[in-house]
Amino acid sequence: MVGPATLSDRSVFVSTAFVSLFVDFLLLTVVVPIFGTMRSASVTAMDIGILFAAKPTLQLLCAPAVGPLLDKGIAVWPLITGLILDAASCFLLAGFGLTSYGVVLAARCVQGVGAPAF
Repeated sequence: MVGPATLSDRSVFVSTAFVSLFVDFLLLTVVVPIFGTMRSASVTAMDIGILFAAKPTLQLLCAPAVGPLLDKGIAVWPLITGLILDAASCFLLAGFGLTSYGVVLAARCVQGVGAPAF
C-alpha cells in the first residue's frame, strides 16, 4: 500500500513529468527539420514514414509493461527512466545527428521505448 504523497514527492513528480514532456516535444521539433536534409540524401518518402511511425509503434508495444507499474503507484521510476531514455535519444541525435538514416531511426526508437512512462 502506498502512503499519501508529500508536497516534496509531488513537486519531484511534476518537475520530472514537465522535463520529460519538454524533451519529448523538443525531439519532435528537432527531428522534423532533419527530414529536409535527408530528402536530399536520397532518403525516400517511405523511409521518412518509417521514422515517423517508429516512435508510436514502440510506444504502443512498451506501454503494457509500464502501465502496471503506474497503476501500483510507482510513478517516479518510470518517469525517470523515460527521461533518461529521451535524453539518450537527444544526445544520440546531437552527437551523431545527420551521419546516417540509421542513427536517426535508432534515436526515434529509443525515444519510443522511453515515451510510455509519460
